[in-house]
Amino acid sequence: MTPALRLLLLPLFALGTGACLNPDAYHRDGQDAGASGGSATGGSNGTGGASSGTGGAGAAGTAGSRGAGGVLGTGGVLGTGGRSTGGTLGTGGARATGGVTGSTGGTPGSTGGTPGSGATTGATLLNEDFENGAAQWITSGLGTATVKTDGTKVYDLAEPMSKVYLAAAGDVAWTNVIVQARVKIVSWAGSSSSDYAGICGRLADVDNYTCITLRGDTKVALREDVGGSGSSVGSSATANLTAGTWYQVTLTINGGSVTASVNGMMLLPKTGDPAAAPGSPAGGIALVVANAEAEFDDVKVTVP
Repeated sequence: MTPALRLLLLPLFALGTGACLNPDAYHRDGQDAGASGGSATGGSNGTGGASSGTGGAGAAGTAGSRGAGGVLGTGGVLGTGGRSTGGTLGTGGARATGGVTGSTGGTPGSTGGTPGSGATTGATLLNEDFENGAAQWITSGLGTATVKTDGTKVYDLAEPMSKVYLAAAGDVAWTNVIVQARVKIVSWAGSSSSDYAGICGRLADVDNYTCITLRGDTKVALREDVGGSGSSVGSSATANLTAGTWYQVTLTINGGSVTASVNGMMLLPKTGDPAAAPGSPAGGIALVVANAEAEFDDVKVTVP
């Protein structure tokens, strides 16, 4: 679990990101003057000679020293990629008499990179089998979360009160992801579209995410929560789901496109439905139940 996700889920389980500061560069000319050259010391007068002799010549004065050159300003340090901090401004050079004026301050830091960009296609972002527990998962809601044994270690989520219960992990900067998991419905409390379990992506916070759901009416559907309002996206697809059966479920979010499959068969969006779009631009992942109990195992997130 990245520190960003853990910290930002504390208040209302919010996964929003903090603002980054990118200060503008400041220009400061050299200001303090260098030491002036010392004045030449005049030669002493010659001592008068005898009445018949020639007067002695005075010694020549020493020339004044020239002022030292000003120090050049130090160049600013460039900001790093990603959410970068603005570069440190260079110090202006001191203006000495006869010296060189200090240089302009350094270049400001670069603008932060696009969240989730630069990841290699096929790279694994998360791989969880729950054999060592579920420490990286943060839950939200009134349900229960338990690591139990069902052949191997699995993560059991239960929510019997018709409310949404989430277990989240990952990074709020993730954008394009393939989320996969084995899901087994232990039981639905009812047989409607409001009884479901599923996997989600682009989880910006508890009010903004996109899921594939396995429903009590034995169908699968895409579901989005945007600003706390949840609804199905497009048409549901017949899957003849049964409790007690493991299903390999995949949710792919790539750019503005969302697709979902069960046991390797692409089911959503259905043929003829408009393309489904994610409800948020970036976010972590989640396992979800509502009015149901389900087990999850072998959760994997990769880059499409």
